[in-house]
Amino acid sequence: MASSSADVLRRLEAVASKLEAYASSLPASGGGGGGGGRAERKAEVPASVQAYRTYFTTHVQPFVSAVRSVSAIAYLGDIVETAFKHVGVAVEAAARCKRPTDAVLGKFLDPVIKSVELADRKADNRSPFFPQQKAVAEGLPALNWLMAPGTAKDIVQNGFEQADFHLIKILKIAKDKTGDEQKDLRNFVATFKAMLTNLGNFVEEYAPKGLEWNGRGQDFATFTPSAEGASAAAAAPAEEETGGAPPPPPGPPPSAEELSGSAPAPTAEAKVAPGMGAVFDSINKGGDVTKGLRKVDASQKAKNMKDTPVLVPKEKKVESKGPAKAAAAVKKPPTLALTKGTWFCENYEDTTIDIPSVEIKQSVYVLKAKNCTITIPDKCKSISVDGCVRVRIVFRSIVSVFELFNSQRCTVECSEVFPSVAIDKSSGCIVMLSRAALATPPQIVTSNISECNIQVPGARDEDDPIEIPIPEQFITTLVPGGPPHKLRTEPSQHGD
Repeated sequence: MASSSADVLRRLEAVASKLEAYASSLPASGGGGGGGGRAERKAEVPASVQAYRTYFTTHVQPFVSAVRSVSAIAYLGDIVETAFKHVGVAVEAAARCKRPTDAVLGKFLDPVIKSVELADRKADNRSPFFPQQKAVAEGLPALNWLMAPGTAKDIVQNGFEQADFHLIKILKIAKDKTGDEQKDLRNFVATFKAMLTNLGNFVEEYAPKGLEWNGRGQDFATFTPSAEGASAAAAAPAEEETGGAPPPPPGPPPSAEELSGSAPAPTAEAKVAPGMGAVFDSINKGGDVTKGLRKVDASQKAKNMKDTPVLVPKEKKVESKGPAKAAAAVKKPPTLALTKGTWFCENYEDTTIDIPSVEIKQSVYVLKAKNCTITIPDKCKSISVDGCVRVRIVFRSIVSVFELFNSQRCTVECSEVFPSVAIDKSSGCIVMLSRAALATPPQIVTSNISECNIQVPGARDEDDPIEIPIPEQFITTLVPGGPPHKLRTEPSQHGD
């Protein structure tokens, strides 16, 4: 029995010696070591974090560079870069930490929220760069997938679709440009679409239900971003930062305070700038202000003056329409072309057009058509009708929205279903719904319209269709019981 115990002890000592020898051969974790330590740290990077870093370099940076190449909208690149970098920090935090409370998470995502809000504020409809500003403002809410578990992919897709309307306008503007200006516009659209499309791919693979937090990870309060994540976090503006670039036309660039929500302290020059205080200081000087005044005698009063001057309005000069005016009125030739996933149907008059090759991922943009019938037999992504008169659009179905604006006496006819229709600054238009469309009727959004109707089938197939007028006049009532005060708006009713 004793010999058996001694044998076991010798074997245990041998195993301990082997373990000690193996431990001494491992590289030190404190930083001096060679490539082995770096390889271990690289292996520790979660797959979602590595994938997002690749996505950021491949698809976000090209768009930021494209925007910054145009000085007037370079600030949009700063907004987008700040937002997407902090998304990378959030992805790393979710991979390493347990989920924090909603209040802590909301504060943590504040740089993303502030970037979205700032992009919306910077969209100025008086600016020649409004389509680019609006595309960013409509597309950046795709980052709300961070805060919406269960619908992440849908939120990214919705942001893409909202921005796509303005991207189409940018491509339309690019058609009339040449050289670098045309190249910049098309590069803006291509890189923006790639950025949002691949964001959807990332979300679908790594966060289909939103950020997936590590239930066995560290406490969120102890989280510190890695070296790459820390540089991204540093790019988010701090509350105490001040300054910022001077405002370039047509709109001012964002300062660090706007991204963070803080405002800079007034400078010494601002404190002594003339204002109401200076006015009152001058008034208090008394005689120094009034010493230059003199008394007006009776003969100098207007009622006693004999030769009172009479202002005669200048005659308006009627400009003749010269060769330049006549050249501007020349009609452009009709065109039907597919560009960057959008069919452009322009300047057609008194004809019938079929677009049979439209695919479900493509959009249709109809511009300045007159007295035409346009047929789209296949399902497509969206349809936009702009500046048309007496045009009939017949289509099967669309994925997102039918938009009608700046048009008169147009008819929209759908044979199946479509989710929504938006009518703006138009008159005398009719939206015809089939019996199939009544099963899931579309949402109808209107503004600045007149004489617009919705036409639905009768109770039976042989019955005449029924036209329902869209309200143009509304009654708004202030609901007592505030604050907060509320309004109740209802369409006005005529007759019994």
